[in-house]
Amino acid sequence: MNMLKPYIRVILLLILMTLCCSKALASNDYSLGMAAYMNSDFEAAKNHWLKASESKDAKAMFNLGLLHERRRIAGATPERADRWFRLSGESGYAPADYHLAQLYKKQGREAEAKQLLARAARSGFILAREELGTAAPDVVATSNQPQDLSSRPANQDRTALSVGSPSQSSGSIGYLRESWIQSQAPSFWTIQMLAFSDESKVRNFIDEHRLHENAAYYRDASGVNPVFKLIYGAYSSKERADTARQAFSQALREHGPWLRPIQSVQDAIKQQ
Repeated sequence: MNMLKPYIRVILLLILMTLCCSKALASNDYSLGMAAYMNSDFEAAKNHWLKASESKDAKAMFNLGLLHERRRIAGATPERADRWFRLSGESGYAPADYHLAQLYKKQGREAEAKQLLARAARSGFILAREELGTAAPDVVATSNQPQDLSSRPANQDRTALSVGSPSQSSGSIGYLRESWIQSQAPSFWTIQMLAFSDESKVRNFIDEHRLHENAAYYRDASGVNPVFKLIYGAYSSKERADTARQAFSQALREHGPWLRPIQSVQDAIKQQ
């Protein structure tokens, strides 16, 4: 039996490596799909997200649903959109449950909508909790300083700037870049949003959604073609970052934002 132990360890290691590689490939396919989508190549986006969905990427499933719902691809149908939204929700992506619930409510399918809202609420999705009357505490956005405003005492003034709403800043509009990202505490978390092939596109996106006070972007030349990646906020914990993500406007949630340690962004910038 003792002679078998080294072989068991090797087998377990190979299984672990296979799982890690599978997740990495799914993440890459998802990112390639986002890049294709932003370039309006919806068929390419579909193909990349289909590959990612094979590795149970719930965000890719959700985006496939959106492609069908918006009829951006050949053969798009409401039934296929419904199927992808359901698969995404069943894979743990709460925004998919919430989005499908809103579609069902418009169709008069109240009982099914309530079931989906309940599942999204159990996952902590703020909009679902609010709709069911079980709202979480107010979300407070981060400032341009390396701190988490949500940890301030309640009696201090706080900027309650919701994502997608007009900025209250009286200063001139600018764009946060690599220096702001590098100034954040490495232990913080951020929200990865989109990648753009053209710098003007990322700035247009920031302008359109009025994200100047909390969003930052950086140039990533690690791939074949350089891209500009957009992140939002700097939070003292993964939980706080997730709470902020769940408060995103519908227009921003549709792009499938995800959480990542801000140190991973800082490391990517250092490698340029």
